[in-house]
Amino acid sequence: MGAAPASFWIDVKTVCGAVGDGMADDTAAIQQGLDLIRPEDSKRKILYFPAGTYRITGTIQAVREKHRESQGIGLQGAGPNQSVLVYDGKGNEPMLRWGAWYSTIRSLGFQPKKVEGGRREVEGGAKPTAGIWFGPGFSTANEVSDCAFRDLPIGIQGGADQTKGQAEVAVERCLFERCGTGLLLANWNSLDWWLWDCRFMECGIAVSNSPGCGEFRLYRCVLAGSKEADVLVGNLGTFAFVENVSRGSRIFFSANWGQTAGGNFTFQGNRIE
Repeated sequence: MGAAPASFWIDVKTVCGAVGDGMADDTAAIQQGLDLIRPEDSKRKILYFPAGTYRITGTIQAVREKHRESQGIGLQGAGPNQSVLVYDGKGNEPMLRWGAWYSTIRSLGFQPKKVEGGRREVEGGAKPTAGIWFGPGFSTANEVSDCAFRDLPIGIQGGADQTKGQAEVAVERCLFERCGTGLLLANWNSLDWWLWDCRFMECGIAVSNSPGCGEFRLYRCVLAGSKEADVLVGNLGTFAFVENVSRGSRIFFSANWGQTAGGNFTFQGNRIE
């Protein structure tokens, strides 16, 4: 799932000075790399994370202040268990604020500090609000693939009530493990999110648009051990659930009363075990 570095990529270690040992604060180095790929006239658009554990103490971001900024950029890791971003900040902020469009985020891990033996220690380190938060400006045609989100309140969040929409996004082959909500869409124009071959393991809710709104489609996903629901729909939209497997979850599909009467739902070939 990882990739060898290309000559036209920016290496966050060799170019920006990130250490990647899990102890050094790599926030400024990573932000430097994001600032290098963001400009419209940048010749190098991919920020590469070699294998390592990258400790960040605050939000890192690539946003748009001009129309063509952060267009066609990407983050590339060596694999979701090899290139891992670890949050060690004050909390109440996302790990990555992503305002890019026509972009990719591939083969990276996102988690809070101190995940040991598969579970985060109670002491030490506040949790971020989300691994990736899409916004605040409108974006489209983004991809998140082969990434892992562990022990986070929200793995990926698409917009918020007071931001622009985040539309036409593909989430492919990602792992969401022990997240409060794996994917949350929270803006009325966060439309057409496509999830393919993802795994949601022991999350509170795997995929939802509540609280919020937006629409999504799940194909060939595995949803196991969801404490509240695999899917929770709380607002109108068009949704599809095709050839998914639900295993040991409290419920596969749930809808908030009164908010989904005009929704369009397709269920096809799902298996509930």
